Amino acid sequence: MDARRRHTDNPFTVAVCMACGTDVTAMVMPKLRQVVRNCPHGVLVVTNCLLGTFACGGKTSAGPGNSGRDVMLVLQPCTRDRAPVSSMQWIGPVRDEVDADAVCQWIASGGWDPGDLPTNLRAELHMTRLSRSN
Repeated sequence: MDARRRHTDNPFTVAVCMACGTDVTAMVMPKLRQVVRNCPHGVLVVTNCLLGTFACGGKTSAGPGNSGRDVMLVLQPCTRDRAPVSSMQWIGPVRDEVDADAVCQWIASGGWDPGDLPTNLRAELHMTRLSRSN
């Protein structure tokens, strides 16, 4: 299969939080840039914290090889003119290279069903847990 067939033609915008600028961010960005470059109607946006410091989904427990700051993303399916066509999908926290590869494959597929993401990358599940503890 050639590279063009492995990547979607469906238009989308993916926004990546760069507020914390960690080693995880440095590892994820080149992978995201590559997948978006291979999607003819994909746009990559870098932004500050997408949720605000109180609700940040990228804050996790620091541990061996983890700064306690992971990467959160939002994917918005849209038209070629960038008008949204369905709800945005929260993705993350992305903690390591395995997570980054899974996200990039999911983006490239063009289906964007959150159920196709590994459970640890389904941000809506993590945000629900966070809201219950408030």
